[in-house]
Amino acid sequence: MRDSEAKFRDFAETASDWFCEMGPDYKFTLLSENAFGSGAADRIGTACWDHALDLETEPEKWRLLQETVFSRKPFRDFVYRALSGNGSPMYVRASGKPLFDANGEFRGYRGTCSDVTEITRAQEALRESERSSRSAIDGIAGLLAIMAPNGELETVNRPCLEYFGRSPEWLANWGTNDAVHPEDLPRVVELFKSAMAAEIPYHFDQRLRRFDGEYRWFDNRGVPIRDDSGRIARWYVLLTDIEDRKRAEHALRSAP
Repeated sequence: MRDSEAKFRDFAETASDWFCEMGPDYKFTLLSENAFGSGAADRIGTACWDHALDLETEPEKWRLLQETVFSRKPFRDFVYRALSGNGSPMYVRASGKPLFDANGEFRGYRGTCSDVTEITRAQEALRESERSSRSAIDGIAGLLAIMAPNGELETVNRPCLEYFGRSPEWLANWGTNDAVHPEDLPRVVELFKSAMAAEIPYHFDQRLRRFDGEYRWFDNRGVPIRDDSGRIARWYVLLTDIEDRKRAEHALRSAP
């Protein structure tokens, strides 16, 4: 028994995760020495939410957790923000299962926790980058589309959605719906397919159907973006309204 306990203690103290136990009052009764980075002993007799930094900013998350543990059910991968042993903020991922004695009486929880600060911050940075990118493309004066290497539509900016008044799924089928003027469609499809096959930029004019049914002329420019190995990672397409220019050119040609 002593050998088994020593072995378990070695595992607990050398693992990157840490182990914990809580009593029926949900307060820590046992923590690995590496819990929260340091100062594990100082947390004995306290509950995890006593050290939480997001209890007020994310009350719904904590309400659901407490609803689960007060119902004495298992919980898994609960992530919260807490103070580390040295007083700096950290993110903790916790999982636990309820403990019952031979008579079925609730004895608390046993579980594991891990420091996910770096992972969480990287995810937050990625989400912020995506929000910034979305704001940037939505602010472009034109209809912007981003396509996969094979030409399949991945996303469009807000002006594009507002112009067509249709969903991205509908726009992805532009070759078979009425997004492109039927007189322009055969030429546009052929030019598009040729550019995809040759992996070269393309540039042509075409008429596109606005949400109210009017077709307007657009300058269509597609450029392949390549990765470090030279392979196409994405296509960026910018569609610029040139209806006024087309009408001016037509009026000029029609002038006596």
